[in-house]
Amino acid sequence: MRQIRRSLHRHPELAFEEMQTAALICSELEPPGIPARSGVAGTGIVAVLKKGDGPVVALRAGYGCPADTGVYRTGVCL
Repeated sequence: MRQIRRSLHRHPELAFEEMQTAALICSELEPPGIPARSGVAGTGIVAVLKKGDGPVVALRAGYGCPADTGVYRTGVCL
């Protein structure tokens, strides 16, 4: 997990341009058998965690580096 976080922070991508980030996330979801679909609304990902019938919970996370903070220009998104 630490290596993934460090990789994401060392290679920031602007919002709506997170192609490498999306590919990394999907590749990490594949080994444990979590089905994921990328390209949703551009660079979004939908993954389904399912265990029987029951209530549904939706989670949302953003993963783009904001360009207006000046952090993106340094090459490191904190």
